[in-house]
Amino acid sequence: MQVSRLMRLAVSARLTWFSLVGFAVLVAAAGLAAQALAEEPQSDGPISQAAKLSAASFQVEPGYTVTPVASEPLFANPVAFCFDPAGRIFIAETHRVHHGTEDNRNHMDWLDDDLAAQTVAQRRAYIERRMADKLNHYTESSELVCLLEDRDGDGVYDHSSIFSEGYNQIEDGAAAGVLWLGDRLWFTCIPNLWELRDADGDGKAEERKSLASGFGVHFALFGHDLHGLTEGPDGKIYFSLGDRGLHVETPNGVLTNPDSGSVLRCNPDGSELELFATGLRNPQELAFNEYGDLFSVDNNSDSGDRARVIQIVEGMRTGWRMSYQYLPDRGPFNREKIWHTQNDEQPRGIVPPIAHISDGPSGLCYYPGTGMTPDCRNCFFLADFRGGAAASGIMRFRLEQQGAGYKLADHSMFMKGILATDCDFGPDGNFYVADWIDGWNGTGMGRFYRIADDKPELVAAREQSARELKEIPSLAVDKLIALLSNANFRVRQAAQRRLVAIGSDTAQPLQQLAADEQANQLARLHSIWALGSLAIEQPALFNELAKLCQGSDAEVRNQAARVLGRARHLPNQEPSKFGPTLVALLEDASLRVRASAATSLGSLKFEPALAALLKAAGTDAAASDPIVRTGIVVGLAGSQPAAALVAAAKDANVTQRIILTLALGKQQSAEVAKFLNDADEAVVLEAAREIWDVPIPAANAALADVLNKVKPTNEPLVRRALAANQAMRTAANLKQVIEFARNPQAPAAMREHAWDLVGHWAEPSPRDPVHGQWRPLAPQPQAEVVAALAAAWPVGEGAEFSDSTGAVVAAELGLPAALNALPKLLADAKLDGALQARAIAALDHADDAIAEQVIAIGLQSKSPAARTAAGRLLAKRFPAKAVGHLKQTAEQAKTAERQAALETLAKIDLPEARDVIAAWMTRVEDGSCPPELLLEVLDGAKASSDKSLVERAERFAAKQAASDVPAEIYASSLAGGNRAHGRELFLSNESLSCRRCHSLKPGEQLVGPSLADVGAKRTPSEIIESITRPNAKVVEGFQTTSMLLDTGMVVTGIIRSEDDKRAVLLNADGKEVEVDMETVEDRVQGLSAMPEDLMKYMSPRDLRDLVAFLGSRRKASGEAAEDSAAGHQIEE
Repeated sequence: MQVSRLMRLAVSARLTWFSLVGFAVLVAAAGLAAQALAEEPQSDGPISQAAKLSAASFQVEPGYTVTPVASEPLFANPVAFCFDPAGRIFIAETHRVHHGTEDNRNHMDWLDDDLAAQTVAQRRAYIERRMADKLNHYTESSELVCLLEDRDGDGVYDHSSIFSEGYNQIEDGAAAGVLWLGDRLWFTCIPNLWELRDADGDGKAEERKSLASGFGVHFALFGHDLHGLTEGPDGKIYFSLGDRGLHVETPNGVLTNPDSGSVLRCNPDGSELELFATGLRNPQELAFNEYGDLFSVDNNSDSGDRARVIQIVEGMRTGWRMSYQYLPDRGPFNREKIWHTQNDEQPRGIVPPIAHISDGPSGLCYYPGTGMTPDCRNCFFLADFRGGAAASGIMRFRLEQQGAGYKLADHSMFMKGILATDCDFGPDGNFYVADWIDGWNGTGMGRFYRIADDKPELVAAREQSARELKEIPSLAVDKLIALLSNANFRVRQAAQRRLVAIGSDTAQPLQQLAADEQANQLARLHSIWALGSLAIEQPALFNELAKLCQGSDAEVRNQAARVLGRARHLPNQEPSKFGPTLVALLEDASLRVRASAATSLGSLKFEPALAALLKAAGTDAAASDPIVRTGIVVGLAGSQPAAALVAAAKDANVTQRIILTLALGKQQSAEVAKFLNDADEAVVLEAAREIWDVPIPAANAALADVLNKVKPTNEPLVRRALAANQAMRTAANLKQVIEFARNPQAPAAMREHAWDLVGHWAEPSPRDPVHGQWRPLAPQPQAEVVAALAAAWPVGEGAEFSDSTGAVVAAELGLPAALNALPKLLADAKLDGALQARAIAALDHADDAIAEQVIAIGLQSKSPAARTAAGRLLAKRFPAKAVGHLKQTAEQAKTAERQAALETLAKIDLPEARDVIAAWMTRVEDGSCPPELLLEVLDGAKASSDKSLVERAERFAAKQAASDVPAEIYASSLAGGNRAHGRELFLSNESLSCRRCHSLKPGEQLVGPSLADVGAKRTPSEIIESITRPNAKVVEGFQTTSMLLDTGMVVTGIIRSEDDKRAVLLNADGKEVEVDMETVEDRVQGLSAMPEDLMKYMSPRDLRDLVAFLGSRRKASGEAAEDSAAGHQIEE
């Protein structure tokens, strides 16, 4: 089976057919579908006409031109690409989107299985169990690596072949990363890190070796794959994994990080694989700057958070967990402001982001320094993939050093209108971009563009760097040493790589260069990195590196200190001799030096560094600079036994004690529990975070015990202490939770949370109450919970339970005293309506006298929720009596109660109840039924035991479905929706992911337009059309249009205005172009980035609620407008 070849042939056949019947235009900037525009040949060469038109439509910075260099049918669905030294392009193509690589948002029924999986084998097992009859779905499509070649040397790629395929196992993920290294290709495709080699030079990889396996223990979200391959200045290979997690067995033990994204590194032969950083969400690409610092842009979680520029340092955490995605508020990620830039509410154990830019970070690269305009100096280029070309493009940003880290200096859009997945610089010095073309799922096509400013001096610079790269393999050592001062980062890196490959003969000139304080700084840094690699085989070189720690250049000291950490591989006590040198650097004037020295002390396990590290931990820098703090934590955790860390706290200040706590957490030591007794609650909080978040189960008992000893307003601490009590499961723990729930000093929300834990104590959720991680607990007899509540219930005549929520929870669990107290509780006019409703429902099994008393109280309540609950209880306990009341309510009450009455009537299987529904069905048929009740009547009729009523409802539904008008098809969703539930769908429903593309803030453009005032601009019918048929009308400013004029010219841009006589388009240069409509022979318009299949994930009721919520957004401020005819809900 060669499915990938069939796909390629299918694409080719489709384009050949177009060339026979007409001129196919596929404008990439708008992601247009193929449509015939004119009787012209499709292409006069290997580049499709569509790619040429697309190139003309992009907006790029002045002076730069966009040239297509490859297009369909040569390749399809490009995720990532790389070059080899000869200029060949290797493209990671994906063909398993929803055909093997799944997304939990489309399978929420298996979410628990996915959260529970801790290995790839476990993930495969649950798929085999759940999808036993559809397993071929997971193997019919293969990922592949495509090889493009420019065989005639004209700058256009004219030959394509499949370099490697056969990645179609059930557990295989997306092809997402490629890196040419020496004479072979590294390729990432979950669950494996592959090494591919073309031994005979025929363009196909005959040799395929898995260097590591076990990546992707979850499905999580599509695109959260294994990717980001890049070579570090230390000669190691770095790569990233989204939050699909890993469990990788290596010769040195098991690497496990099942619940967050990671950055890993290993040697070029795959050995010494290690976790470098954790706590990321989906760092799609990695890039080093010229100082050897590593960066990524991590994606947002579609909850109002922002994508984050992150500096990635050894041993760091950034605070994300895969399970946060399935919490409506994203848990601590939002609550504790983890995604925000540095602030006082964040956990001290994370490295916060530098800045927020982009909404769909994908490819990332660093400008090598030559070949582009001067304003590109020190810039990163980022592919911003937003699902639609019009809002996507290439961003450019620049960082500046600040403390031990960086700050954002500036950023801008370099290129607009392209749905780019990756970008990089080729060996010819030019900038290249891969184009996905349209949508989220792939089109079976792909484009490749070169972006260049062809001023003579820039062309000359690119040609020079290309020549130098080609010459490097044959250059003598002195020439290579000279190239370490080259203006081009990649030339310097290639020269460094070659010097290391040559070996010991290069050590002496490298030492001389590194020690020369008058030499070019960047050249000295490359010599240090090269010496670090050579020192693995020539340990004496570490002595020379140690000398550089005394130099006058702070960056040289920083890099020397960083490289000394590699001496950990030396035998016996050899590494310790560099400890004193590094200890001295802990007081360096440069914070970068301090952070690197501390990290290397941890790597060397230099135990005598305790006092110096502790002193460094007490400085203002450790308190304020997260990079410095992380370095000290790594240093302490790596160099000290747990007992020493605990003992060091005796005379330590608050900052020092926090850092000691973090170090113990990194060691996963239960000794961290001793810091729960600290006098400063800031230290206690960090200890609680380490215990619950790491986690360290052996310390749960101690964490549970602090619940009623700390401030009840410290929510992050209290949540974890409550969770620890639940996890311990003893009667004493339950008593502590009840005590907290009854504490009037505790915030209402936390008391509600505690009572919820009590209510589910017997059978708790398998997901932990802080993070939503899979941490199942054993069930307990409910009688034990009832007994604990009984013990807390006040005794004596007239005694009352002071907490209304607790009383209702106790009643729901069946405590007799609580059930008897409910009538009096319900008589309290101040009782919250939602709580009244719960109290009424709790009396379902009460004796008739109490039930009747409660129903009577409930029906007279001022709360719609209570009245509805009373009506439901009446129907359940006394159905014959309920029919008349419900019939009257359906006619006369407010909308939400009328809806509830009809729903309840439909569940009463009595002739008189069926007659009421039948009468309402007649109103539906004659058009007199209020639109806000249409859904309840139809649902009730379809569920009836009266077959004739069912048939009437089905005939009406069939008539609706036959219409071509969305508002008629979904007429039952036009009015009467629950705004609150619609808001929840918009903000939190993972299958819909509305928030991923639309903001509710005025003027904030994400993938699609802001919906802050959509209710003022669109009718409910138009909103339904936009949701169910997103391409029927694309919002102005989010659709690119191409017009074929009678002169043969094509004008492409975003429509700014249009009438019968003229149209004004904003073109790729940002200029307005006026078009006489009489000259337009044909036109095509772009597709919306919005998925067309959203109704797969919504019921008509969900649609109605979402329409109600969006319809309520009527003010420019984004606030909901009051509207008595929309957004009805039974709430207070």
